[in-house]
Amino acid sequence: MPNEEALRFLGLLNRGGKCLIGEPILHNMRKGNALVIAETDSKTALRVKEKGERVGCLILEGASKEELGEAIGFLSASAILVKDTKASLALARKWETRKGDL
Repeated sequence: MPNEEALRFLGLLNRGGKCLIGEPILHNMRKGNALVIAETDSKTALRVKEKGERVGCLILEGASKEELGEAIGFLSASAILVKDTKASLALARKWETRKGDL
């Protein structure tokens, strides 16, 4: 589960044009991108996750659809792709770090 800092960082990445949401995710996945997937059993999320694993994306899970949506200014989001490799690595570090872990 992500911490608030990771979700805020995801919002900044989105505002900076580093994120994709929706159908473009399937056509723009590259090795080293971060793929953030909400806890959901939807066919779309499963299909996106499977393709991300094949391509070599960093898979980050644990947030709800509402948490992801709120972070990027939507009501909900099932998946978000971070296109920038350095930003993806920074997000992965923040995503896995709990408050007090240093």
